[in-house]
Parts: sequence; C-alpha cells; structure tokens
Amino acid sequence: LAKATRTVVRPSALTACVLVKSYGRAAEREADVTRRRAWASDVEYAVDTCHAPDAALLNAAVDAYARCGDATSATRLVKTMRERYAVAPAARAYNAALKALVSKDPRGVFAFARTMRDDGVEATPVTNATLAHALARLKPRAALAALPALVPDGFRDDAEATSAATAAYTAVLGAFATRGDVDASYEVVKRMRSRRIPRNVYTFSELLRAAGAAPPRRRVATIRGLWRRMRVEGVSPNAVAYNVAIAALVGRGGDATPDSAALRLALDLAGELRSRGAWTTTTLNLVLAALYGAEPAP
Repeated sequence: LAKATRTVVRPSALTACVLVKSYGRAAEREADVTRRRAWASDVEYAVDTCHAPDAALLNAAVDAYARCGDATSATRLVKTMRERYAVAPAARAYNAALKALVSKDPRGVFAFARTMRDDGVEATPVTNATLAHALARLKPRAALAALPALVPDGFRDDAEATSAATAAYTAVLGAFATRGDVDASYEVVKRMRSRRIPRNVYTFSELLRAAGAAPPRRRVATIRGLWRRMRVEGVSPNAVAYNVAIAALVGRGGDATPDSAALRLALDLAGELRSRGAWTTTTLNLVLAALYGAEPAP
C-alpha cells in the first residue's frame, strides 16, 4: 500500500478492503496493545489513501477497528460515514461498532443503539445479542429476564439468528460465571435447552469457568461431565476451553492447592492439548502453577 501511494497509484476500494480485513484479523490475534493500535492506524491509512472508498470498504474498516479494540475509531467512522463519504452506514457497520463498545463502555452500547434506530437502520439478531452482552455486564439478572425479548421465537429459521441466539445466552451465562454464580449459570443453560438453542465451545467454556467456583470435590466430576457432554453434542474443544478447564481445576475455585484428582485431570487435559499442537503459554503457566502448588512445603 505504501509503495502504491508513493508512486501516485491510489489503491482501489477492493484492494484497500482486502488489506483492511487482513489488518483486523491480525490485530485480533495480537495480545500486545501497542501493536493493536498500530494495526488500527494501518486501517485508517488504507481508508484515507483509497481512491474512492465504498460501502464494502467502510463497513470492513469499522469491523477492523472493532477487532483492533478501537471503539472510538469504529463509532466515529460510522457517525461520519454519510457526511464524509456519502455512504449510509448499514447494520453491519453499526453492529461492529456496538461490539467494540461492549468491553470499553457497555452503557454506551445502548446510546449508540438509539443512534442506529434514529438513523433508520433496523436492529438485527446480532444487534440484539450485543445488547444482551452489554446488559449482562451491567445487570446479569436483568439481561436474563430480557433474553426472550432479545431472542424472539423463529430464530431457528435462520443460521445467523441461531448463532446470535447462542451468543446472547452465552454472554449472560458468562456474566454469571464471572461472578461465581453456579446456580444462575445453570439456569441459563436450562433456558437454552428449553428453547432448543445450540451450545457452542464458548458456551461450554463459560460453564467450565463457572465450575471452577464449585466446591473442590464436586469440581472434578462437574468438569468431567461437561467435557463428556461437549463431545456428545459434537462440540470440539479449542485452546480456550482447555485452558479454562485447567484453570478451574488447579485452584480458581477458592482452594489454594488442587487435590490429586483435580491435578491429574488438569495434567491429562494439558497433555491432550499439547498432542493437538495447540499448547499455549497460558497452558504452560497454569500447569507450572499447579505443580508448584502441589509440592509439599519444606
């Protein structure tokens, strides 16, 4: 891109769109905040140097900013898109900006959703799932009560709506898991089952995290049961699920030292993850902490 602009060849919207999408995906995998900011700057540069930014590029740019964790740039671009580029922001752009706001400013999600409504853009199932996520961060019980309205019947007729339904319920489940409220976590699962909402790997990850708050003797059996259930439902655990389960087993539930059964299961899961080639630094740190905690005091 830099080479093209130096030679006075301004990239097309298609070229810039491809670049912007790659920047967003790269930023999403990047843990370093400084590097993520750099990717956000690259997104801005790609849009600014484009010959004629179109709707596809601008929507992709909002999504890329969201993946970079730059909620400010994402919302600003949506707000100025019409005036600056003569392009009306679509639901996709609003949804990406709303997602970016969830972790930074959950209250701001509702204000921006009103802006979306006032702009004449109809809310989608993804919009409603994001609203559920934001409300869950603020008031989990209120979010649980609002789920039937945010996820109306008929979602099973559409793949995107079904995925959004899973995301909405999983977000509320995650809020209860964060608070260590095991009973409420299972209440969310019960409601998912009653409405036939599918569970994905992130739903199970939140359940595993909630299991970490259970008493030590129940924890091992609970995690074994969840792991079996995941397999039965055809859900393939990813590195996140493995690490959450290991963390729950090695002491995230209040006891300083894992018992022998919990430690054995944690090591078995770590070994299984390593055999899949998905071993992470987080896995290593969890295992080392568990082994250190299991050593007898001198």
